[in-house]
Amino acid sequence: MMDLSKIRVHDKMVVHIKRDATLLSDIFVKHQRVAIYHEQTYHEPINNYLRQHYNEIYDRLYSNGIVFIYIPMLIENLDSLVQFNVPDGISALKNAPATTDFYNNLAENITDIPTTGRPMLLISDYWKSREDKESVCFDCYDLDYADDHQFMYALRHYLPPFKVRHYDLSSNESGLKGNIVCEEGSDDEAYADRESIELISNEIQERINRLYALGVPESLLKQLLSLPEPKPSRLVITENFRILLPDYDNMEIVLNPLSKALYFFYLRHTEGLRFKELRDHRDELYDIYATISPRENIDKMNRSIDDMVDSTKNAVNEHCSRIKAAFVSKFQDRLARQYYITGKAGEPKLITLDRSLVEDRSGEVM
Repeated sequence: MMDLSKIRVHDKMVVHIKRDATLLSDIFVKHQRVAIYHEQTYHEPINNYLRQHYNEIYDRLYSNGIVFIYIPMLIENLDSLVQFNVPDGISALKNAPATTDFYNNLAENITDIPTTGRPMLLISDYWKSREDKESVCFDCYDLDYADDHQFMYALRHYLPPFKVRHYDLSSNESGLKGNIVCEEGSDDEAYADRESIELISNEIQERINRLYALGVPESLLKQLLSLPEPKPSRLVITENFRILLPDYDNMEIVLNPLSKALYFFYLRHTEGLRFKELRDHRDELYDIYATISPRENIDKMNRSIDDMVDSTKNAVNEHCSRIKAAFVSKFQDRLARQYYITGKAGEPKLITLDRSLVEDRSGEVM
């Protein structure tokens, strides 16, 4: 057994951080427990360790209800985090703070900061803090470093028990579940949702996992950058039928021609339609598909549309899942849900986006 006296995590101390601390006040209001890595001077071995083992440390804390904030990784990923959480706030990145700015601000707001000069892991204690109106009480783990093995052992010994947290793309957190678009009475609901997950490329899955794994509260992003409340972007259909969101830094939503035909069809039908009613609009769907598709095989195009409007097949659910995935892979579902096709069982499916935000420069869709 390893000698605990040699472990380079020193005895736990207690410190207090002012509740009105810049960059942290909103987090203290919205989150009962947070963990913050803090250093007064850069410590390369510990930072290297935290980068290499970030997911494990985040999982260990998150499984115990603690949100881990590691500022260097947050700052480095600000562009992706802002685009995903507040896609109309990209311009605010020019005012992004440096990692040292955050640490300096944090040091100014710790009322009893240790004088060792060593890096610290600060974990808020909800029960000790709940009666204190001026500050939040933190357990302070004063860190030192010998080697990776001892440091890992120390974290496992001092921090709460480790439980693996899997980033499940089928959870509500990923935005891929909820608002299932299957028709009333369909037995394909679970299947369709699995389809929406499988249809996302590995690259997009990894991007979503990375963004959620950062564990960054949106409130912290807003305080770091003075971000606005996110708003829906205009949607522009270009002359060659590309889908652009100009207020989100001209973000493009990429769909294959058949999924795009279904999307344009529902953009046109603001009142919505049940999937079983698509067969009554088969020719309209085909006309849209023929207009935007480069394919010249008429028979294949007809078969594709026939499959789409056939209520005994799952083609329309698959295309709705592709459409949904195209949006939720770009930004949070609470914004994305205005753009993709939604609808409760037994009710018409529709796109809820305000049509005053839609501009059809092709002259063919709306």
